[in-house]
Amino acid sequence: MGDKLPASSQRKTSVVRVRGVFFIVIVACVTVVAGWVITAQGARQAGSANRPISNNRVASHSTIPQDVYVGYKDTVYRLSGQNGSIVWKQALVQPSKMNRISGSSMQVQVMSSNLICVQLENTVFVLDSSSGKQLWQYAVHLTPAQQRETRAYIGSVVFDQQRVYIYLATGELLGFDIQSGKQLWQGPRFPNGVSLSAADGMIYAKSTNAQGHPVLYAVDGTTGSFLWHFQPQMWGNTSFDAPLVADGVVYDAGNPLYALDARTGKQLWEQPLSDRASFFTNLHLLNGRLYADTSAAVASVGTVGKQPTMPALYRVYAFDVQSGKMLWQSQAGDRQLLVDANAIAVLASADKVDSQSLQLLDPVSGALRWQTTLRTPVCDSEHLCGQPPVAHIADGKLVLLDNGGQAYALRVLDLQSGKQLSQYPVSLPFKEGLGESVLSNGRLYVKTGVHGGGQYSSGSSNTFWNYNLYAIDLTGGQTAWHYQIGKLLEYQDPIAPLVLAP
Repeated sequence: MGDKLPASSQRKTSVVRVRGVFFIVIVACVTVVAGWVITAQGARQAGSANRPISNNRVASHSTIPQDVYVGYKDTVYRLSGQNGSIVWKQALVQPSKMNRISGSSMQVQVMSSNLICVQLENTVFVLDSSSGKQLWQYAVHLTPAQQRETRAYIGSVVFDQQRVYIYLATGELLGFDIQSGKQLWQGPRFPNGVSLSAADGMIYAKSTNAQGHPVLYAVDGTTGSFLWHFQPQMWGNTSFDAPLVADGVVYDAGNPLYALDARTGKQLWEQPLSDRASFFTNLHLLNGRLYADTSAAVASVGTVGKQPTMPALYRVYAFDVQSGKMLWQSQAGDRQLLVDANAIAVLASADKVDSQSLQLLDPVSGALRWQTTLRTPVCDSEHLCGQPPVAHIADGKLVLLDNGGQAYALRVLDLQSGKQLSQYPVSLPFKEGLGESVLSNGRLYVKTGVHGGGQYSSGSSNTFWNYNLYAIDLTGGQTAWHYQIGKLLEYQDPIAPLVLAP
């Protein structure tokens, strides 16, 4: 069904953009309420070996703004961080394309200092990061009937220093050599779906067994063989976040929250929540402390008794990684936004329609240092609004892009005191909603989008999103450069999240 093809055998054409969602789990009578997070510069999910390098976790010791990857319409571009010019572009061709009438998908991941991975619906590409040259690809070849389906066959891609692991929507897990693309094994099947992490030559897979109970599996990255499995207690709800792996320990979100020996699967400690509807999610590890949000599955029909209010579902916890001892918990309603060695930024539950409170907590004690008010971003069917507020931590400062009610403003605040160090007007068109952002060496890259063409109907060719990418200097708020992505057909033309080049 799938083949690894050398770069020389592929015809070059165009690259990538994401707008649709392909896997929707519907649970009868239950609504899952999930937390969310945006990354801080230099401190995202802990133990970086277990997960791909994400948008603003790429380390850089230079003072020059890093280049940025953007992909859309099946083409990947590397843009210069200094002036926005195209360093290179690489068109990608899928041997078998899916029917994009209800969604399309693309993701760019930095694999190392010289390799990137691009994932489309049915093909994985590995490119040289300096030139964009395609080194190898793995493609799932579909029958004509399968190509008419609106499903993606590449489920997820993770990697370590030596191998790439690809999970297919049909349940198979495959292992490849990261340099040559040679398939090394076809390993275990996870027919019920899986969340993957890779670290130190092993794969950690969170899935469910035939009875629907969550199970954490460890797989040998060299052979694809099972090494051990761990079945959590059926105490409360589970989380299907990918396991977090660092320093020889696997942290498994859910209720309870578990720490396991990464080599043997031996349980080191657990932390349950008394509310069985709640569970731990969104794990971060930093300076010997594990931070976690809570969320819950809330029954919406056919329930008896008083249901928890939304703010009560959210809270931030900190644990000692050695013992599992709880160090502190935040007030109800808080959700992690940024995690940094010097501060934890949380969003408090919104008490007003047009604004919400952003609070800075001490990472050791959890004590509130200070708080500020953010205007709620414009969010409707005509504006891009799929992200939390644009917020980053860098060099002991909190950087915010606030909408200010009528125009965007760049605010820089001291992490310790909350003192506003600067505020500048930003010349972003206010009609354009804010998407994801990344920060690098004094320059903020922000994607914006505005909808056009009316309401989408299946297969419509006249509804679109108009995207732009802006680079904003932190010293003054001026737009250093502007890259026009342009009009992309709604759902049908894929666009990738922004990723910094190392």
